[in-house]
Amino acid sequence: MNASWTRFIATAVLIFGYLVVDFRVADQAHAIITRHDTGYTRYYAREWDYPAVFPLGTEGFIHTCVASLIARDWALTAAHCVQESGMAAAFADDLSFTVTINRDVMPVAQYYLHPEWHTGNTTGNSETDLALIRLQAPVSGVQPLSVYGGEAELGKQMMFLGWGYSGTGDHPRRSRDGQLRKAHNRVTEVTESWLRFDFESPDQSGVLPLEGVPGLGDSGGPALVSVDGINCLAGVAIGELGAGSPSSWGQYGARVIYQRISRQMDWIRAVVGESLVTSQSCISSHQ
Repeated sequence: MNASWTRFIATAVLIFGYLVVDFRVADQAHAIITRHDTGYTRYYAREWDYPAVFPLGTEGFIHTCVASLIARDWALTAAHCVQESGMAAAFADDLSFTVTINRDVMPVAQYYLHPEWHTGNTTGNSETDLALIRLQAPVSGVQPLSVYGGEAELGKQMMFLGWGYSGTGDHPRRSRDGQLRKAHNRVTEVTESWLRFDFESPDQSGVLPLEGVPGLGDSGGPALVSVDGINCLAGVAIGELGAGSPSSWGQYGARVIYQRISRQMDWIRAVVGESLVTSQSCISSHQ
């Protein structure tokens, strides 16, 4: 497989809220998959600890895709999640679409796909899998995440969040229980567009205590990096590279990619405007 991701030929399909890309060169993103030797409850996350992170599509306790509040009335997610969550279909039929943020039901006013996103079904050299969602009213009582605009992602430990399918890296069986989970991983490669994370097995040196990767249903979820004690939104989950089949997704050795947010600051600011929440710690170029 070509190590450079700056140019590729890709054919993509949507499966369970996860973009699976058959690159001829690479593949794409999955709920939280964990180590097999660590108590599974250690990966549980409390939703009230991360109120700015919320599911997009919900049916009962099953959630499809994730978004993150970056302003009082704006959220960021993966572009393919607009389709997979049912949002695009609702707007096409002039129906309302709502999301639940911190237990409040919020109607969506509009969504904006990144201009370099081409639905994942065409071939091309550059596709940016991001979408911005505008809510009809500001969310109260929730501090939005500040987007990361620095240059120092490589080697940084980041945290993932998601409600999708879960399982362990040593077994193909996956389950879905509606539980929010978290996992940690380090950035192993940075390109102009993406952050890459590798899922190391417990016997590898440097593996993290809560090592993991996103799973099916976790697309759009955040990669959070802590800077000066602040959780900064550095990446958005979009896929896994080179996954041969659903049964092989998320196994040890998996390589997942997140859209690199620091390279999309101009587009985000242009769409969101002055309401974008930023922290100097998160946007400082030397962090």
